[in-house]
Amino acid sequence: MGNPNLDLNLLNTFIAVVETGSMTQAAKRLKQPISRVSRAILRLEGNLNQHLILRTTRSFQVTEAGRNLFREVQPLLRKISELQRNMDTESDELTGVIRITAPEDFGQNLLGPVVSELSVLHPRLEIDLNLTDDFVDLVRTETDIGIRAGKLRDSTLKAKYLGESYFVFIASPEYIHKYGSPKKPQEISDHRCIYFPVGPSSKRNEWVVTNGVKKENVQFNAMWRMNHKGVAIQLAKKGLGITLAPNSVIGDLFETKELVQVLPNWSLEPAPVHIVYPPQRILSRKVRTVSQFLEEKLKPLFKSKP
Repeated sequence: MGNPNLDLNLLNTFIAVVETGSMTQAAKRLKQPISRVSRAILRLEGNLNQHLILRTTRSFQVTEAGRNLFREVQPLLRKISELQRNMDTESDELTGVIRITAPEDFGQNLLGPVVSELSVLHPRLEIDLNLTDDFVDLVRTETDIGIRAGKLRDSTLKAKYLGESYFVFIASPEYIHKYGSPKKPQEISDHRCIYFPVGPSSKRNEWVVTNGVKKENVQFNAMWRMNHKGVAIQLAKKGLGITLAPNSVIGDLFETKELVQVLPNWSLEPAPVHIVYPPQRILSRKVRTVSQFLEEKLKPLFKSKP
């Protein structure tokens, strides 16, 4: 008995051979080597345990079984092809729910404008945005898209690289006027610092900094400790101390002149930023479209540090 499961690729090859009248023309239509076309016909015949085409060196003849198969399958494959074309050319408008997760500071500073623009383009799209610095299991939570900073913990996820995220030192002009500015990393220990954790290995009294050539472990005494980046930056604006800000938002922070960069040649070690997806083989059109939109909007914000 043959295999009852019919391979659509084999059937498409068979239809192309019958419609074009030769292996050579079918190979041209399918943009495949003739040898592959020939093997596909042999596999289909083996699966069905039927001769479909009688081949000679100069010609071939479709058997009765082949003609019956062609008559039954050709309209079905045309219907499938038409359905695929309709799906590819359907309205650009997206509908339904899309679930996205991202680190909290990305959401506050970056995703707000992007999601707003996405909502204007696709008003029927329901966006479920989970902003958290905790690890989110995309599969268990049925999350469609994640934005991750740092080394990826799950190697099964599909990922697109956006660039590098790194934190720079900032303070207000008032603070610099009153306390001065450190000229080298070790001088941070003489300053008033505002601490918040950056990554799971963050220490409450130490920053590991780099200038792209070497690393230094900087000890400091935090006058304020908190778990929220946004509050730390607000305190820095008030002139209370030196803290950190992600490179993706420093342009906006500096534009108002409320903050300036301290130790401009130094930062925390950079971390790669990725868009990630659950490991299913086929992404829905909705997920593909939204992820491409996010990539287009976010990638310019995460250029690698020069």
